[in-house]
Amino acid sequence: MRAVEFQEYGGPEVLKVVEAEIPRPGPGQVSVDVTYTGVNFADLKARGEGYRVPSLPFVPGLEVSGRVREVGAGVEDLAVGQEVAALTAGGAYAEVVVTDAATAFPLPENMDLRTAATLPTVLPTAYALVHTVGRLQPGETLLVQGAAGGIGTVVGQL
Repeated sequence: MRAVEFQEYGGPEVLKVVEAEIPRPGPGQVSVDVTYTGVNFADLKARGEGYRVPSLPFVPGLEVSGRVREVGAGVEDLAVGQEVAALTAGGAYAEVVVTDAATAFPLPENMDLRTAATLPTVLPTAYALVHTVGRLQPGETLLVQGAAGGIGTVVGQL
């Protein structure tokens, strides 16, 4: 399979297409045939300065949409061929990615895979900012500066 990785930190020029083995899910995991991958700020920080990069070479990508390719032992809530959006620990810049089944979410019938790929990182972050960090209560007002970005757009919708 093809994957995009970097072997050193820097700008977009450090990204390289490589051939890699297709990963197999372990217990409690699923593999996903990637249709779309979200590109977010954490990916840029990883490539540029090593944010949350355990070692090099590294395949970035924290959020993905696609179809379940294979389920690992103990996975009962997801099935091969099912459309999902998933939050990964990295590796989503590839044709196949493995993630914990607990972070792969079945898609409702009316959600397209392109939109779904943008949600696994942004939606929980926006929700946590409003409800956990901000503790917004009914009747209170919230100013969203920079509502043109992914998180700001979702905060505005929440």
